[in-house]
Amino acid sequence: MTFSPDWSDPPEEQLTWKTDVLRAYEGLEQRIQLLGKARRNLAFSYLFEDARQGSIFQSLVWGWQHREFAVPVWMDQAWLGLDLEPGAVVIPMATSFLDLAADQAVMLWGDHDEWEIVEVDTVTLASLNLKQPTKSAWPTGTRVVPMRLGHMPKSVEWKRDNALMAGARVEWSLDPTVGIGINRLAPSGLPLYRGYEVLTEEPDWSLDVGESAERDIDAIDFGTGLIDYDAHTDAPEFSRPFNWLIKGREAIARFMGFIDARRGRCIPFWLPTYSRDMEQSQDASASDLSVRIRNVLYSTHIVQHHNRCDLAFYPLAGAPIFRRITGSAPGGMDHEWITLDQSFGQARATSDWRCISYLSFVRLDQDSLRMVWETDDLLRASFRVKEVLL
Repeated sequence: MTFSPDWSDPPEEQLTWKTDVLRAYEGLEQRIQLLGKARRNLAFSYLFEDARQGSIFQSLVWGWQHREFAVPVWMDQAWLGLDLEPGAVVIPMATSFLDLAADQAVMLWGDHDEWEIVEVDTVTLASLNLKQPTKSAWPTGTRVVPMRLGHMPKSVEWKRDNALMAGARVEWSLDPTVGIGINRLAPSGLPLYRGYEVLTEEPDWSLDVGESAERDIDAIDFGTGLIDYDAHTDAPEFSRPFNWLIKGREAIARFMGFIDARRGRCIPFWLPTYSRDMEQSQDASASDLSVRIRNVLYSTHIVQHHNRCDLAFYPLAGAPIFRRITGSAPGGMDHEWITLDQSFGQARATSDWRCISYLSFVRLDQDSLRMVWETDDLLRASFRVKEVLL
């Protein structure tokens, strides 16, 4: 499929895992990963500039829809930095964070009628070494696009503005044995807390964030009298969306590394609420373990519950500081006290903090993640997280 996508209708990429979640009566759960690699779908819109292009697309659907295509991964395209002569066995180019791999193909692309596919032998940081030499000359600026095997869906739709076929959108199912290319992944670089990663990247606040709390409760009602309520869990489970706008190939690779490590719903992580859940109301010395906060009824209703005893302190500058609450006590109408597992090691004034947020222990709430590629180095992703009871 050599048609380039119409970026005014952004390409989308979907990653899908499979997790078996076994839930106990009291809300604790066991998660079992059933897929070793994520399955990938790519969706592209194609805009046909003349009747011939539309006819070629229609012929491909007619004769090859049920068969395997070589599908360009357009969001991972690169460009030749210098001319390439016929017979070249090396393509000089930066390869970091692109979906390139040994034994996979790449396409040298001028337009939908002018292209060449070559197979990669090895990938280095600065080049692709080919298994066979190129046949044609390719000028500086030629696109180099990774290829993956994939299938069209059983139903393909296109639109006609008039007698010409104007465009189509196709969602490709890629070879499920390949997964995300290792060259496309990078370590997330996120801090660890109590053995799990902390997602310290703040969400995209341009989109609304709606949070919900759900408690597993059975209503016992025979329809003739009082209603009794049986709560299975000792705390509600919070759920919220997380909207992420990622710019730059390295940042996208770190995001991909983080998402790949989640394995869908399988692997949990810590997520700050990014809200002002507490406010320090008295300056603390370097050695203080007890911190006075404004009264939020923590010592009345929460009292070091396993899911609400970890905090992220965000200073005005610098990285967040993570602490665990080991005790709490009421202090009056306007304040209360919390005891931390470790002091800050330096004096902290009430004005030092941008916010103090709870750390929630969460997992993804779905095994499928759909991402929108606004450009080839700007990615928008949204996923929902669900709190894991401890």
